[in-house]
Amino acid sequence: MRFSDKLKKNSSKEIWDEYCGFLDLSIDEYMDIQYRLLDEQIHIFEECGLGKKIMRGERPSSAHEFRKLIPLTTYEDYADILLNQHKEMLPGEPVVWLETTWESGSRPKKLAPYTREMLDVYTNNILAAMILSTSEEKGKFKVSSGDRSLYGLAPLPYATGLFPLLIEPEMEMKFMPSIDDAEIFLSVSRTKKVFRRLLNTGLTSFSE
Repeated sequence: MRFSDKLKKNSSKEIWDEYCGFLDLSIDEYMDIQYRLLDEQIHIFEECGLGKKIMRGERPSSAHEFRKLIPLTTYEDYADILLNQHKEMLPGEPVVWLETTWESGSRPKKLAPYTREMLDVYTNNILAAMILSTSEEKGKFKVSSGDRSLYGLAPLPYATGLFPLLIEPEMEMKFMPSIDDAEIFLSVSRTKKVFRRLLNTGLTSFSE
């Protein structure tokens, strides 16, 4: 079910519990979930080519054992595989490769592969952030399909460029300027013009 349909059919409490229910967990409950998920990722990672390279034949049975057996790494340890997009070495099929600068490294950028599962988690996190950022108190928030947002995020291949692409299948949101104009938007003069236009038409959110 799309998020816009949930807004129509589900109560605010039901939506809050689905996306923000983690806030009610105790520290022990939260950490139990984190360790379980980390253990799952370790077992997936140890079966792929990149994992075998990093783990050097070790097969830790838990996150605690992983810390003892596997040395700390930097992006340099992954660079040859990721920068050359050797997807056959990865534990999952990349849907998109994201980019960021790498000022302290020997090359000008970093690449990071995102699988469908990672994008699903990213989408869930975005929706949770939208709910929390518009909430007045627990269970009460102001998110509506058709909201108008000033768009001040860097476009793809940077991670923030995923925001509109992941939101679009979930709910209608009008970004100003349009996503196609995002690169042009990265100027102060255009930002001022778009901001004035949104103030006149009604600004409901701000993506920065």
